[in-house]
Amino acid sequence: MDTPKQQNSIRGISEPPDGVVKITVYGEPVPKARARTVTNITPRGKKKTHSYTPEKTSIHEQKIALVYKSVYRGFRFPDDVPLAFYVNVFLKIPKRTAKQRREAMLAGEIRPVGHVGDVDNFAKCAADALLKIAYEDDCQIVEMTCRKFYSDTPRTEITISKV
Repeated sequence: MDTPKQQNSIRGISEPPDGVVKITVYGEPVPKARARTVTNITPRGKKKTHSYTPEKTSIHEQKIALVYKSVYRGFRFPDDVPLAFYVNVFLKIPKRTAKQRREAMLAGEIRPVGHVGDVDNFAKCAADALLKIAYEDDCQIVEMTCRKFYSDTPRTEITISKV
């Protein structure tokens, strides 16, 4: 028979050994897009307005949540604990990039700028995806860093730790 500690580990309730949560979500990172608002007119002539998260953002948030749940199986930071939240975003190198420039991108000498997404939107997508899953409320996050890089393997790396 398993000991209580082993049972907790199997269920995924125990805290990670070092108190630091790290996940990697493979695939092209997606910045948080603005909510879309639609107004419809009912058959009786009333206006109904509702907002929704764009599908691409919603799918990426679900993917982040799924990876977290599969790795940490129910672990959640206590509600009163201040957290540090770190996001590293690795974007795909554009197809038509010169070899020398490509090498500089992989070495981190050239970083993504322009219309690839704002760092705050990448961080917001990750933070919203883990809301109510890794922590109760995003007001627990007291420190946040988000960085963008290029890579041959597009991914989002998320680290959460107690402050």
